[in-house]
Amino acid sequence: MQIKSSHLCLIFVLLGAACALAQNSTSMSSLAMPVNAESLQAYLMAMLKAQQIGDVDTFDRLANDLRLPKPEQWFDQSFGQDQVNAMKADYDRVFEAFRSRLTKNFQWSNDSSVELRLEPRNKLPGGTTASPSARKPKAPVKIHTFKCVMAARGKGTLEWMDSFVLVDGTLRYIGPGAFPFWVGPLTITVRKARQ
Repeated sequence: MQIKSSHLCLIFVLLGAACALAQNSTSMSSLAMPVNAESLQAYLMAMLKAQQIGDVDTFDRLANDLRLPKPEQWFDQSFGQDQVNAMKADYDRVFEAFRSRLTKNFQWSNDSSVELRLEPRNKLPGGTTASPSARKPKAPVKIHTFKCVMAARGKGTLEWMDSFVLVDGTLRYIGPGAFPFWVGPLTITVRKARQ
């Protein structure tokens, strides 16, 4: 059986493209869980790239891996058994909103040259306090808040903040903005402008 050289070239090009796509998908799927701002930035970039190439499975897996691994157990240890069911339902709702927001934010860029950077935010916004009726953990919970800044050529920048906790040494999503999901609603103190 003879194969024309043009068919042979086409076969090699297709094989090369398939290998490159598989290698890109494999490198994203073997990405380590984030432990700090730098690794979270790389993790979110991998999610962005997965979405840009239409790799829904990798995007979904990476997003789901940012979820608390055993939320019922974590809520029980941090808040008590009587809070587990309500907090789990609230967390599921907040996490799905997070995934949806990331999808929309990443679609906004729609550019392969997009830049994404994370800036740790160690101070809470001034004049903002948790609701007196907010759930209170049994012991203080260290919250890691990051401002995400995404810049896309010709579109400007898009910014948002998210909060995470370290669970078993890796960052897991815990709420939008500078606060974990359980502190809402927030009370904001407004000061009169100086004249």
